[in-house]
Amino acid sequence: MVTKENYNMVHRLELLGIGASKDRELKINLLEALRQLSVDIPVEEVREIDRLLAYGISGIPALIVDGRVVFQKVVPTVEDLRLVLNILLNDRPLGMRVKNIVVPTDFSATAENAFQYAMHLARLFGAKVRLVHIHQAKTDLGTSVLVEGQSEELHYKQELLESLAQSPVPYSGFTPLEVSSEMISGTVVDELRAISRQKDTDLIVMGSTGDTRFLGRWLGSISSEVARKAYCPVLLVPRNTKFKKINEVVYACNYHPSEETVLNKIVHFAVQTQASLHLVHVHTGKSPVAYEGHKIPVGPSPEEGGVELKLSQVSHSDVLDGLSGYARDNGAGIMVMGTTHRPFLEDLFRRNLTREMAINTSIPLMIMHFDD
Repeated sequence: MVTKENYNMVHRLELLGIGASKDRELKINLLEALRQLSVDIPVEEVREIDRLLAYGISGIPALIVDGRVVFQKVVPTVEDLRLVLNILLNDRPLGMRVKNIVVPTDFSATAENAFQYAMHLARLFGAKVRLVHIHQAKTDLGTSVLVEGQSEELHYKQELLESLAQSPVPYSGFTPLEVSSEMISGTVVDELRAISRQKDTDLIVMGSTGDTRFLGRWLGSISSEVARKAYCPVLLVPRNTKFKKINEVVYACNYHPSEETVLNKIVHFAVQTQASLHLVHVHTGKSPVAYEGHKIPVGPSPEEGGVELKLSQVSHSDVLDGLSGYARDNGAGIMVMGTTHRPFLEDLFRRNLTREMAINTSIPLMIMHFDD
């Protein structure tokens, strides 16, 4: 979040216009966004024709931040201005560190696919991979006596786990990745939540649809519960999704009061993957602001380590369909959603959409938490 400690007064805000009603509306929204961010930066109003033409804008009103055209021909909402300014004015953003990736497995096809996806991400980030299986011991009904044959099952699972860790799909021309394996006894959600609290866990990657055969009995609906309760980002990978270069990252904006706490991490993730970042908000009624794919440069050029923001307002009667359609139409490689740990039964759209997306999405879905 932008504070007096992490922005400086070299930032320059310019409003381009001729004093018309929309120019005044943009100024009102901008000043309110700055007030909500608790920053005090002067806003210069530019009305001279020669200066307007010098920026090469296609229309007014326009907002210029540090010499770059951010908005033109539209009046963004206070919420959108707040999100964008939080990114553009943040001089010391908190990045998303991905050096240690945890992959839970139940030995199903879904888990195997998530493991291979995680291996690609690890190569991209230069990360280590930790493969874990959580064994939930079976006991006789109403007693604490272990069911006969537990030791044989544990031995078999240990062999499977070690074999999987030692023989990932080869990548021609790449140095082998460091993959460790671990068997843990306990309850799946509780153990993964504990792992997510560890300092050396930056990301959990797991399948989003379970296999009900043989050992694959817990990786389905549990994956969405882990995503909601974890204390690190969780990436849910659909069973049939193969890794491809991530060119577009779609973040579902909800204007949550604490959204800024994760937004800069998402920007950093997009920078590391060299992807464009779409900030998308879906209106279930008529959109008060109609703009789509409005491009906003952040930092240096994408070639120099920057990122291009694409701010979009989408009108759709159903939030899920609107998000899915936008992600599909824009070739999203990953969709990102935010949620809170408390209360569990509410999330970013005031109903259980994060869990629905975790189960239904055909695009890898990353869940991040506002209150981490």
